[in-house]
Amino acid sequence: LVLGISGGQDSLLAGKLAQLAVMQLRAETGDKTYQFIAMRLPYSQQSDESDAMAAIAWQGADQTVTVNIKDSVEGVVMQLEANGIAVTDFNKGNIKARERMIAQYGVAAAKQGVVIGTDHAAEALAGFYTKFGDGAADVTPLYRLNKRQGRQLLAYLDAPKNSYEKVP
Repeated sequence: LVLGISGGQDSLLAGKLAQLAVMQLRAETGDKTYQFIAMRLPYSQQSDESDAMAAIAWQGADQTVTVNIKDSVEGVVMQLEANGIAVTDFNKGNIKARERMIAQYGVAAAKQGVVIGTDHAAEALAGFYTKFGDGAADVTPLYRLNKRQGRQLLAYLDAPKNSYEKVP
């Protein structure tokens, strides 16, 4: 299972559920090849990197992979602009989301895995995602949960309180 970890509530919960699922699969099958891979996908440097790393530590990820997406994003932007296409901040934000998914699917393909999405009920209803970016995933375990329910689950799972009460 492959998941991008931002340090926010949604990836915190999805990652913990992924690790619990992997542990259950190992126990049921005896197959130790099941793993949860947490991905850090910063654009240059993330100001709250310590929150993301604390999330990964609490989740108990089997492996952490970091792919800095800045060079790939800037390469696409440069090529678009070289063709006379102006790239707005909004458009660049969507390019970032798509580059993150490219990296996650690259890892999933190499490991014969699946990509986990963090879309939740509010995002699904509002359509607040980037098509073929953060809205692309193989499984979306939080799809029917709202933010309040996500916080309740994290409290039940004994997550560090500051991690799920953090302002996005």
